[in-house]
Amino acid sequence: MAEWISAKDQTPEPGKTVLCYYQYEISGMKNFNLMLGCYVEEEGWHRVCTSGYHYANYIEPLDVLYWIELPELPKGENDG
Repeated sequence: MAEWISAKDQTPEPGKTVLCYYQYEISGMKNFNLMLGCYVEEEGWHRVCTSGYHYANYIEPLDVLYWIELPELPKGENDG
């Protein structure tokens, strides 16, 4: 099984979508959440929606703490 990787120690392959655990601050209170994201060199972390679109970083600075590669999708009767 894959393990969480510290974003301080290593970033994923540029442009690869991964699951991210990140923190953000609202009214002085730290909050934590999960998101699909990717790392782009010289730009930093970006949110990724389910269609693969990369949101611009200006929405909020993303302080990713950890990331993990996504598992392979299960093979099923609807696979092409």
